[in-house]
Amino acid sequence: MRTSSHSIIIGAVLLGAAFLTVFFTSGFAALLYQIIWQRMLALFGGADIQSITIIVSAFMAGLGFGSLAGGHLADRLRGRARLIAFAGCELAVAVFAAVSPAIYYDILYVRLGDWALPRAALAALVFLVTLWPTFFMGMSLPLLATALTRDARQPARWVPILYGWNTLGAAAGSLTASVLLFRAVDFSTSARIGALLSLGCAAAALVAALANIGPRETINTNPDPGPRTAPSPATASRPRGAGCSAGRRRQDFFSYRASSRLSQSWPCSS
Repeated sequence: MRTSSHSIIIGAVLLGAAFLTVFFTSGFAALLYQIIWQRMLALFGGADIQSITIIVSAFMAGLGFGSLAGGHLADRLRGRARLIAFAGCELAVAVFAAVSPAIYYDILYVRLGDWALPRAALAALVFLVTLWPTFFMGMSLPLLATALTRDARQPARWVPILYGWNTLGAAAGSLTASVLLFRAVDFSTSARIGALLSLGCAAAALVAALANIGPRETINTNPDPGPRTAPSPATASRPRGAGCSAGRRRQDFFSYRASSRLSQSWPCSS
């Protein structure tokens, strides 16, 4: 009996470590992409304060929209479907990363670099060309956080762990890109390396989903909520809806994560 319990604990630890490795790798690739794309877009839009602000805002907007959409989608899927959706997000990012040098350099810089675009048109164009990858990057955290919890209504236990490992991966990706990778290979090769990393994350999540690996989601089917207690004076006067639900906290956190990832990592790519 004790041996069986130890086996279950070891299996759970190994499973958690595998998923944390996936999200570490996802963060590593994300910051690698950001540095590459920021430098390529600076060739097209310029490196002055207005152009950099446009690029940063476009990245933040895409991550924020993706985070909100991911939280909305995760609440409507079960554990296995969430893993498949996470794999789809990573696959979408990998596909874009593979062709991003052609979009950002060959098209924007080589063909459109001589165009004198007004700031509004430049902002709209940069937002459009960064929306696809940043949107799917933003979707990844809420999907994986809810996929790794037994109760989809309370994913908060995994959120700080995943965010921490994702941040460590992002820091490692930024350092590796700036110190090692860019000194050895060009931007196109670096983007393809990132695409391989994202493809590996997608493959790992898809294998876990097809093999039905992961915590089983528990659903409370007991219609009896138990005895009701009288509200305390502090909560009795609180208007309905004033409390912050788990979903709202998750969405607020994802929005914070979208902005903090870029604002904290941007100096590394300058």
